[in-house]
Amino acid sequence: YALQSNFLLAIGLVAGGVTMQWWRPILTYPFQAALHAVLLQRAEAGNPWPLSFHPALWDELQFLPFYGFDELLVELVEQQTVEPTAILATVGQSRQAWAAQEAQVELEARHFARCTSIETLAAIGSTTETVELIGPGSTLLRSLYLVARDVHAATAQQSRYNQRLVLQSVDERLGVLFREMSRSNEFYAKRFLPIVRQWQTLVATEIARLTQLTARIGEIINPYVVGVPLTRKQEIFVGRTDVSRQIEQLLRDITHPPLLLYGQRRMGKTSLLYNLRWMLPHTILPLFVDLQGPVAWSADHAGFLYNIAKAMTVSAGEQGVTFPGLARITLEYDPFSTFDDWLDLIQGQLAVHGRRTILLMFDEFEALAEGFLVGHLREQAILGTLRHLIQHRPNLKILLAGSHQLQEFPSWSSYLINAQTVHLSYLHTTEARQLIEAPVADFPLTYEPSAVESIIELTHGHPYLIQLLCSEVVALKNEQPYGQRYYATAAEIAQVIPTMLKMGRQFFIDIERNQVEWDAAQYLIDLARHGEILIADPFLSPNFKDAQQVARILSQLQQRELVKKQGNGYRFQVPLIRHWFAARETEG
Repeated sequence: YALQSNFLLAIGLVAGGVTMQWWRPILTYPFQAALHAVLLQRAEAGNPWPLSFHPALWDELQFLPFYGFDELLVELVEQQTVEPTAILATVGQSRQAWAAQEAQVELEARHFARCTSIETLAAIGSTTETVELIGPGSTLLRSLYLVARDVHAATAQQSRYNQRLVLQSVDERLGVLFREMSRSNEFYAKRFLPIVRQWQTLVATEIARLTQLTARIGEIINPYVVGVPLTRKQEIFVGRTDVSRQIEQLLRDITHPPLLLYGQRRMGKTSLLYNLRWMLPHTILPLFVDLQGPVAWSADHAGFLYNIAKAMTVSAGEQGVTFPGLARITLEYDPFSTFDDWLDLIQGQLAVHGRRTILLMFDEFEALAEGFLVGHLREQAILGTLRHLIQHRPNLKILLAGSHQLQEFPSWSSYLINAQTVHLSYLHTTEARQLIEAPVADFPLTYEPSAVESIIELTHGHPYLIQLLCSEVVALKNEQPYGQRYYATAAEIAQVIPTMLKMGRQFFIDIERNQVEWDAAQYLIDLARHGEILIADPFLSPNFKDAQQVARILSQLQQRELVKKQGNGYRFQVPLIRHWFAARETEG
């Protein structure tokens, strides 16, 4: 009998141990709930105990929810007794993860509600971080962060016109969001509805202020966007329809080769990539990924793929397409397989949104070379993944954009086989003329014919230089008496050139220091010294007497579209660039 009793006792103990994860949380819950209530009460009274006392942080088996735990987390963060990111991440990995999610949403709501001016709203959008949240509130939070980012972009614009233009787009988006939330019965919609209304008021007030200020002083609106990509559908983006048609045709190629969008710096590559969403058929979903910054700087492959997925998700969200989340921690063990599985998920959702093809666009692809060089990223792994996507995902097309040709990266050629180059060059004359004379509807400034021809000649149709020069013309005219303000002459074009060269200094320095080798930059100075006349081939000077060296330099300068062969000689393609190098020569 004793043996039988011991045997049953042993079985009971084993069964109790095996099922402890189920019965122990229930048995201890009343005591833990009482402790939780005390912690919440003290926090609400402003005299909190350390959060480490809470059962959620030391009892990994407790699966029963502690009601009000999210309120406790919010109180502790608001009272600055805990570091929000760390504690929310810790709780988010526990069985009380729901509380971390609810607390994060409430904290974001309070953060948004504190916006009482357009400046504080823009400050929210100035951060590069985005909310990483899975749940019913994630889409709404992401939408509001995108709105704040656009407000930040608006306040960064140089002209009042562009500020107002971007803010009007923001106001329209907030109106749509407000109407959608008004019809929703979800808790999050009701929580954030007053905040959206508050933001609408701030944006509308700023638009009215800018409109009144412009009208009061009779100012010519300056529509030109200098040095900032055109990320929204704007009238100032002209031409490039031939390039978009070429891209569309190549995307139909059944061999689905990778595409290289090649063009010199400030030629409008990034603006084109953003605007492809309005230029390509709706069945194609262009997704923009900037390889400069967090993507190429990632410490490892998991971070690299996580940042790509995040950029893809943001870009899709801007076009009304929601992707499933991809948490960084899930990429740690097997990043490439996990990322591939995630691509399966998002491609499975395309048909729901009327899309058939993803165009994955990597801007500034050369930044990868630096990641390979420092060793954070393995060239074989990254480029091999791109090749795998190209070969095995016919509904996912790859486009690389940069200011270098692929042959400048010899080791890449075996991965990007049969890459098709799309050359983005200078604007056509008709496109340049439109950008000068009619950048937006009802543009009040008119030019004498010789002034327009002068701008086209000086810039050679370079979109950045046209906008920079015309922006300075508008600034000059706004300083003049009202009677002279709306007509520009060729003499005034020449008058603003020194200021324009100063304002565009970084563009010209980039040519000198980053786009050509040192001896080629010195050679350009020698060429510029000879003025705008045609230069004999080969052009030898006291500083450059070696014909082979000169031939190599001229080949590089032609590839960079800085000089062009004409007859038996060479000349600068863009006279304004010659002006810059001539000034550099006089500086010694």
